[in-house]
Amino acid sequence: MNTFEDETACNISIMILKNKWLEFKVRVGNCSIDIIKDLDDPRCISAI
Repeated sequence: MNTFEDETACNISIMILKNKWLEFKVRVGNCSIDIIKDLDDPRCISAI
């Protein structure tokens, strides 16, 4: 779990992670990622 300073920083990190994942996926082939945002604390995410 990653915790950020505020929800805005968390959302920016999610956008960056999604963009970088597309670049990574091109190099490694068929794989996936799930980004889960904590409903109780909007500053927290997990990437699986």
